[in-house]
Amino acid sequence: MGIKITYRFLFWLVFFPLSGFCQAKKNSLLFSEAKGYVLCECIRRGYTAADSSLSTKLKDYSGAYFVQISALSLSAQKKISLYVTENIGKYEGVPAEKSASNPTANMVTYSCWKLYESKKVSNYIKKLMRSADW
Repeated sequence: MGIKITYRFLFWLVFFPLSGFCQAKKNSLLFSEAKGYVLCECIRRGYTAADSSLSTKLKDYSGAYFVQISALSLSAQKKISLYVTENIGKYEGVPAEKSASNPTANMVTYSCWKLYESKKVSNYIKKLMRSADW
């Protein structure tokens, strides 16, 4: 009897910390993928806005990773995409070299980097991860 209790105790002693570790690892991966999707969407939208023909010329299939391989749900991707659309304007940089001689200058990468690094994006993703339809 004492040995069975000891084995059960050891099982639970090992199982519970591992299950918590696995969940934390999964959450970390989801958070990272969600932030990556923010960056991907931002760059795609930024270059499409700067020059609509660029989206057909660049042939960047990074977005396919998030749709086909990542653990992000379609619902989460839609919400993140909407968030990027609504908030990218707050992070747009103004290129110093934009002038009459260079009217197409842009700062898409800089703007997306600032959005990606913002505390607001991290907080939004954490809030989204706590929601029921994540």
